[in-house]
Amino acid sequence: MGVSLKQEEPRINSTSSKGQTIAFTQLHGRMKSLVSQSIGYQRKLKVLFVNHTGKVGGAEVSLLTLLDWLNRLYGKSIQLMLAAPDDGDLLERAERCGVIIFPTNWLKRLKRPSNMRHLLNMIASIGRGSLKALKLLHSISPHIVHCNSLQSSLYFVLPTAFKRLPLVWHCRDLLMPKVVAMFVGAFCDAIISISSAVAKELIKLGISERKVRLIYNAVDVSALKHVNNEQVKRFREACGVGEDGILVGMIAHMTPWKRHDLFIRMASSVAKERKDVRFVIVGGDIFEEQSGWLCFLSRMTKELSLEGALKFVGECKDIAIAVNAMDILVHPSPTEPFGRAIAEAMAVGKAVVAINAFGPAELIKHQENGLLVPSATPEALSKAVLRLVENEPLRLKLGEAAAKFVQTHLSPQLHAEKVFQLWLECSRSP
Repeated sequence: MGVSLKQEEPRINSTSSKGQTIAFTQLHGRMKSLVSQSIGYQRKLKVLFVNHTGKVGGAEVSLLTLLDWLNRLYGKSIQLMLAAPDDGDLLERAERCGVIIFPTNWLKRLKRPSNMRHLLNMIASIGRGSLKALKLLHSISPHIVHCNSLQSSLYFVLPTAFKRLPLVWHCRDLLMPKVVAMFVGAFCDAIISISSAVAKELIKLGISERKVRLIYNAVDVSALKHVNNEQVKRFREACGVGEDGILVGMIAHMTPWKRHDLFIRMASSVAKERKDVRFVIVGGDIFEEQSGWLCFLSRMTKELSLEGALKFVGECKDIAIAVNAMDILVHPSPTEPFGRAIAEAMAVGKAVVAINAFGPAELIKHQENGLLVPSATPEALSKAVLRLVENEPLRLKLGEAAAKFVQTHLSPQLHAEKVFQLWLECSRSP
């Protein structure tokens, strides 16, 4: 049931801002024409989004941005629906975007099986969930199913095949179980990869290249600029930053692959050189599975005598306040598929330091709109951070270029238009 799709190569430096605006207008007009031809004026294209959790992390923020802009651009031509558990505020926020919601607590967040019994129980759970997914599809009759994760795809891959519905898998992961990814990839009609790194990994796993479409995540800049100076000032004061001090931050949920430990060791090295620099880690254990990791990080902070210089602020309800309060953002993960925190910091004109690998290497052009370090080591990170701490003109220059990059290349309008175009390519006549 696959459809032939060409991989969309990234064109990061090839289009001017004016050219982008013209392209938006032309593409938007073509979209309306295609909708009319595909589904007629009397019927809306019904799209069911599926997510495996109701809690909001980076993938869910990207989803909410997409839902919002799809409704802004095509609200009269499409009907958006979202199925997800009600264990967080994702459904409520989606409903505020004009999306019809379906609480589905049978969608479970799956953990990698540790033994055969666990594996069999997981397969049984997916089987039961697939039957409920089939009933949901029968009751709401969508034209397309768009799964926001590999896990949610597992519940809908067979029901959509049975109902002969197009299935789009929005792949946001870099490290995936090969058998699972190949199984889902074999049945879905198209796969959206959020970076070239993810696209290459999918193809390396044996998934057909013709199904893979590169569409970068979007950043809604306006949603990050609503904060006022007083909110930023209070956040900086809570982190112990003086009026002329510098705040270096990291934004990531608590999980080992984000490498908070590298950030802490970098902070220790920088603090020895500059007493006026303070550090903050923003992000919580949203799935309540990483208490051991948080204890390890807290113990490391004490051992390195950083209690007065580094703050853990946990989950931040309004990430815009945190990112606007920082002077420098450091992203130490060497296996980041995209880097939403990086893109958000760039969007508000902050200088960013990241590892020269995978997603971050596609967002940052070294010494033009940020700094890339060659290895995931405290020494490499601290050297780059000290360079920015001691050179304010460079910080401002990189931040200004970063903001322009996001406005031009990570536009939510362009993102929504590309996803909509993909749906039209996948859709069959209702």
